[in-house]
Amino acid sequence: MLRNDIIMVDSDRDTDMETDYDDEDDDLVGTFYEIYENEISNQRTDEIRQSGKYYIGNYSVDKTTLLLESTIKPNNFFRFPADIVHDYLYHMGLTQNCVPKIEVLQLCIERRNQWIVYTVVVKTFWIRLIQRKWRKIYQQREAIFRKRRSMNAIKHREISGKWPTELCILPGILGMLL
Repeated sequence: MLRNDIIMVDSDRDTDMETDYDDEDDDLVGTFYEIYENEISNQRTDEIRQSGKYYIGNYSVDKTTLLLESTIKPNNFFRFPADIVHDYLYHMGLTQNCVPKIEVLQLCIERRNQWIVYTVVVKTFWIRLIQRKWRKIYQQREAIFRKRRSMNAIKHREISGKWPTELCILPGILGMLL
């Protein structure tokens, strides 16, 4: 047996929500326009993308190739909040299939048949590896400095002129990835 129900919707409440959304959307479009204006107003005629240079942007994956989607200049990157920059890069990209992360990319311009292809190498991955390793080295250095402040280490240094054997060598940048 089927029931016929009448559903009533309060239209005033729905239009208020749409108005708020439209205002936020207009603000976002205005911000995107401002970023875009900054991008093209600072661009010189001799400033074209060059192979081997680094860019802040995002990329898409095409089979085994990483393709440049969109970029933003460093001054705009630091001027606007990260979520706005992220949305700008996503919406200004060539496709909406890009990897949704802001990355440091090294551009490689390749010629394939009659096409010029902008491929990228993601450098942010390596920066993160180095940061992680440096964080551990920095903690080791701090521990050595703390131990050097102990009375026994200071006494040993006063007598011999050298730190104790385990406190002699400070780990550093050289050899940190080995």
